[in-house]
Amino acid sequence: MHATSRAHPVDSTLALRAAHGFKTDDVASIAIAGTERMLRVNNIPAPKDVMMAQYSIPFCVALALYRNPVDPRSFDDSAARDPQILGLASRVRMSVAPPPDNRADLTTTVTIALKDGRSFTRRATDFMGTPERPLGARRIAREIPADRRRAPRRRDGARLRPSAESRERERSRLDRSVTLRRHLERFV
Repeated sequence: MHATSRAHPVDSTLALRAAHGFKTDDVASIAIAGTERMLRVNNIPAPKDVMMAQYSIPFCVALALYRNPVDPRSFDDSAARDPQILGLASRVRMSVAPPPDNRADLTTTVTIALKDGRSFTRRATDFMGTPERPLGARRIAREIPADRRRAPRRRDGARLRPSAESRERERSRLDRSVTLRRHLERFV
């Protein structure tokens, strides 16, 4: 799942289920308000294959209520054909949020309406894995299956691990991105 476009609605959906304890079969509809770009690029309620499904906010939100969205194995070929996931994805409605949220790249509001008439809403400006809410080692260990956490290997079998220098470059790049985003948000 490409984090910047779909992780925050998925994160909000899972947080709402955890807070209110509803079952997936109780969901009547889901409304997601975000940016115009999210609506234009990621509003794919009936993706034709797994590749398109990974870019679809309605699909990713629906999948999250049936499977573990953190586990890459959840996005296998059967997921794009699963009638339960596709049925729920067809009941996800996306819209452009009112200002200023329609300009904030990470801000979304998710409303889940249940068949019994109750509804729950969550507005999010970040998601797990952003600098504001970093993933800790314990969370990664809990969320990602052990066989998916192994470091990749070279052809000769040696493990590939990022060097301290490359980790520091990436940390610095992320810090600059967050600083730039905060600076730009003051003008929007």
